[in-house]
Amino acid sequence: MNNKEEYMHIHSYYILSSKVEEEQGIIDFLTKIGSDTSKHNERLEEHQYKLNEEREYLINLKSSLDTVTRYQNLLTVLNILNESIVYGRYGTLPLRNQGLSIPNYFYTLILRDIESVFIYEYLSYSSSYFTYSYESDLDIAPIKKLLAELIHEIKVREQPSNYVELDILHKQIRKRVSDVAEAELIASQNKQKAKGQ
Repeated sequence: MNNKEEYMHIHSYYILSSKVEEEQGIIDFLTKIGSDTSKHNERLEEHQYKLNEEREYLINLKSSLDTVTRYQNLLTVLNILNESIVYGRYGTLPLRNQGLSIPNYFYTLILRDIESVFIYEYLSYSSSYFTYSYESDLDIAPIKKLLAELIHEIKVREQPSNYVELDILHKQIRKRVSDVAEAELIASQNKQKAKGQ
């Protein structure tokens, strides 16, 4: 099989995985409000069936150049992020919302850079465009610590043998970054409350 075929299967796997997550989220919401979920249950079942077919196909690949490349690119992106997230000139810090009205958008940019490796096999560098300010309440220590941990773990672990294993790693990283973002935001809000008292 050539790289283009492998890429197409990886792309299909990613799209189906996203659809499964989306349908599951809709079902959870509809269940919570007591609405009918039958139409979404059917869609979820259909997406899961197709996803399982793609999963089996990717697991059975003997060697996966795309997976190896993406894994190497992941390490590169994590290193770039870790080196880029620093105090700016004169002690400024990256803005949490990056000048937008989206709370914690700083972390969205980090996730987008990491995500690009898994989805599109290219490197993305949002970090060179971070907006800094003296007014920033962002604590960069937790994300720096996590990035250092991830870099170490990836260096010492065995490379995934197929894209499905890489996708499991991707979901774990996404959750860990999201957890750090949420905890850091709560800590910042608690500091603000304490100052206001």
